[in-house]
Amino acid sequence: MGDRIIAAPAGRRGFTLIELTVVIVLVGVMLAIGAPRFRQSLLTNSLNSVTRRIVALVHDARDRSVHEQVAILCHFDMTNGLVWCDPSPASSAGNTPDRARRYRLPADVRIQDIWSLDLGKRSLGEASILFSPKGYTEPAMIHLAARDGKQVSLELAPFLGTVKIHDRYVEARAN
Repeated sequence: MGDRIIAAPAGRRGFTLIELTVVIVLVGVMLAIGAPRFRQSLLTNSLNSVTRRIVALVHDARDRSVHEQVAILCHFDMTNGLVWCDPSPASSAGNTPDRARRYRLPADVRIQDIWSLDLGKRSLGEASILFSPKGYTEPAMIHLAARDGKQVSLELAPFLGTVKIHDRYVEARAN
């Protein structure tokens, strides 16, 4: 007796339950392996982390200057990779510098340069950005660079207290 192959009628071909189950399991395994790595790269990327930290520091300095009615200086030590804010010497009557709260940049991120209207462009040593008791600052750009070649530019708006983040090197422009 011969074996007969029964073909599905035209237009009624599909996947079997086993095929669908195998595909779903494979997609699940790929997501289980890839999703944590993708999430980790987004959340723990050093350049992104430093960017968020500096933006928070700038907002805090502005808020503090308005709340305490003192001028606040944010210091950027490009040689040693340190960032901190404290009251300016002219307005620090009784206030102690906040050097204990210095933030050290990770080894794979550096401050490439800082531009401000008063200082011009500085890429070595220390640069400071002043926040007045009214919360104003001069126009400024902070350029960060990662070891892998990625760059970020932080643009400080003088009157709005906002920081615009550019995901590339953006030249400063004096208005």
